[in-house]
Amino acid sequence: MYYIDEHLICSNYVSRNESDGFSYSDLKKDATFQIPQNNERNKILFFLRGSVEYVIDNLGVKKRVGNGEMLFIPKFTRFKCTALSETSFITHEFEKLYNLCDKMALESLRRYCEGIKVRRETLPFQKTMRDFLELLNSYLRIGMLCRHMHQIKQKELFLLMRVFFTKEENAAFFLPIISKDMDFKSLVSNNYTRVKTVQELASLCNLSLTTFNRLFNDNFHEAPYNWMQKQKAKTIASRLMETNIPFIDIINEFNFSSAAHFTIFCKKFLHMTPSKFRELSRIKIDKRLETIYKK
Repeated sequence: MYYIDEHLICSNYVSRNESDGFSYSDLKKDATFQIPQNNERNKILFFLRGSVEYVIDNLGVKKRVGNGEMLFIPKFTRFKCTALSETSFITHEFEKLYNLCDKMALESLRRYCEGIKVRRETLPFQKTMRDFLELLNSYLRIGMLCRHMHQIKQKELFLLMRVFFTKEENAAFFLPIISKDMDFKSLVSNNYTRVKTVQELASLCNLSLTTFNRLFNDNFHEAPYNWMQKQKAKTIASRLMETNIPFIDIINEFNFSSAAHFTIFCKKFLHMTPSKFRELSRIKIDKRLETIYKK
């Protein structure tokens, strides 16, 4: 690069994940990559080589994605993967779904969502998309991190999504963020860990309890308290899978009044004691909990 000093001191130089943009990652075989549940940006992972085994929200079935595929991870979603071989991928982070082009506004995708029962987490991409990613990768690897470059490439990416994928494919891929009530879902997902009761959550959302319950049922199709308890159980399950975390730390983190109270909670929502849960192999746990929390 010419004029590298000017590039580095420019106010538009993106030194870290300061805003929407792209980044490149390499994983050695058996290395892990994870995204915490409190992440505030949507992410698309584009796999250039290799493959990974991944789990979303720690409790789903282990799945595979790799070379020539892309994976969408909505914000406020926990994600963890393990490389099955030497793996490289580009990550695009963005806060909201931009119009895929002037002819394909976000609103136009909503009508294609009605018949979708299960969202499509991955999509294969073809040569034109790979050419785009390879050129972008060369920019990233030489340190061409201008904010304007990220913005231009972002617009180009969503144009390619419009040109090379059908509206049905785009709707299934971006389903979690094109719901007409996604603002409410984001509000709930962003705040439920900060409260203990449904009333407190409704207050944080600036809604009356009656309105909150109605909106919650329309969007999540279950009672708020049950949903909050299940989210709590999912997080506790992930803590139990980390065998180096003592039970007492989990008890204190989630404000259980006693070890007995903690055990009662686990029996109700995980269908076993904390000790038994930790003893079982992760593969067996994944399969069992997929049935328990199947939506």
